[in-house]
Amino acid sequence: MNFFKLGAMTAAFIASAPVEAATFAYSLTGDYSANWVLNSNPATFNVQIGQIFRVADALGTFQDIAGPGATLIFYSSSEFGGIGIEGDRLVLDTTGPQLYSGPESSPTMLTGRFLLMNETGRLAYTLTVSDLSAVPEVGTWSMMIIGFGLAGVSVRRQKRTMPALRA
Repeated sequence: MNFFKLGAMTAAFIASAPVEAATFAYSLTGDYSANWVLNSNPATFNVQIGQIFRVADALGTFQDIAGPGATLIFYSSSEFGGIGIEGDRLVLDTTGPQLYSGPESSPTMLTGRFLLMNETGRLAYTLTVSDLSAVPEVGTWSMMIIGFGLAGVSVRRQKRTMPALRA
């Protein structure tokens, strides 16, 4: 019986562990190219509720930006969606779909393939956002192993009956 209590306590501990945000890979192609990685729930600054938010020091490779990172500007649908990329100056400004859900103060980034337009309204860019965290979390693996262990213990504890011999 102590094994079951230990299993229940372990399951409760694992379930209460904080879930880490997924990591997304961004690939922008077209008239401008860039690749970067971003958390699915990024830390934001310069938030303008209902309009935009910025993410600083996005790590990746950005055309026309010297250095390892850039500031990303995400526009809401009321601001015609899309994304902007800044280094020491604005190097790209697009319109298109809103690339996140939730409020600008704590957005959740979306995955998929998005078509973005340049300042003249011409489709000029494709942004592909992929989830890099397809491997199950440690808590998921732990719960599965505990489940197998409990199933094994219950099978082992079943009474074993011997078939009656007939003469």
